[in-house]
Amino acid sequence: MKIAIIGAGFAGLATAYFLLESEGIQVSIFEAHKVGGGASGVASGLLHPYPGIMARRSHRGEEALAITKQLLRVAEAHTSKCVAIHRGILRQSLTEEQYIRLCEHCDVWGDIEKIGEDLFLIHSGITVLSENYLEGLHRAVSEKGGELIIQKIETLDELKSFDHIVIAAGYGMRTFAECQHLNVKFLKGQALQMEGTPPHDRSFISKGYLAHLGSEKHFEIGSTYEREFQSDAPDLEIAKKMLGCPEGEIIRCKAGVRVCNRSHYLPIIEQVADNAHVFTALGSRGLLYHGLYGRILAQRIQSITCKEHFYF
Repeated sequence: MKIAIIGAGFAGLATAYFLLESEGIQVSIFEAHKVGGGASGVASGLLHPYPGIMARRSHRGEEALAITKQLLRVAEAHTSKCVAIHRGILRQSLTEEQYIRLCEHCDVWGDIEKIGEDLFLIHSGITVLSENYLEGLHRAVSEKGGELIIQKIETLDELKSFDHIVIAAGYGMRTFAECQHLNVKFLKGQALQMEGTPPHDRSFISKGYLAHLGSEKHFEIGSTYEREFQSDAPDLEIAKKMLGCPEGEIIRCKAGVRVCNRSHYLPIIEQVADNAHVFTALGSRGLLYHGLYGRILAQRIQSITCKEHFYF
């Protein structure tokens, strides 16, 4: 069985990895630019089960976190670069509602601790260096036989020779006719990588975020949430204006466009043609959910194709 995946970000690589755990499956990943060339490669890297302004524990958060940690270990085994920092993440409560909810999580879940007047330490939080992680995961997929093809796919007709297609193209999905009906929105996010001493001893979430980058002298601040934008390219002046800058030298401005579900925060997996699924709308929870939903999609495709091959 031959499967084509459009997109080599979190969604595409996770789906490829789980598909390749089964025998008799060939996977070709088509990517217009490079591994992690979209929003996945510029993600904040803050992995924990309490994202969002409401600070609620994410649906199936424990299961999703466990599967992502499994993929992190896979990536770490396939690269010498630092993939993840397991030191927890600080979260500051900004409203009374956030404070109450985070305190409740301390009592119920035990992976978060109140350490200051409005400051909490998420012990289960992990800072992921997204580019290094994607590089390691891609190598693991390649080791399993997955093929990466640097080619922009414009229509599904170009992939007629495949038994099944997965559209995991992030912002690029907007160009496919099969995806036009999806109830999604696009938000541009920009972040600044800095050289200097970070103001906190570990990654920190408040109104924005500060992520440690595996070095005492490098960190990242973000992210913008731009509903209106002319280009998906980095714009340093806009990023500086919206984010403000702590002391330090800006060494890089990076940008990507998130695809978000208008109805809720969960990703979308939908069959959009007889032989095609779309996997999109991971929003700001790409790291948390890409493994769980990638595995779900892989199982769904295997189920469909098994029925096709063994139908009497």
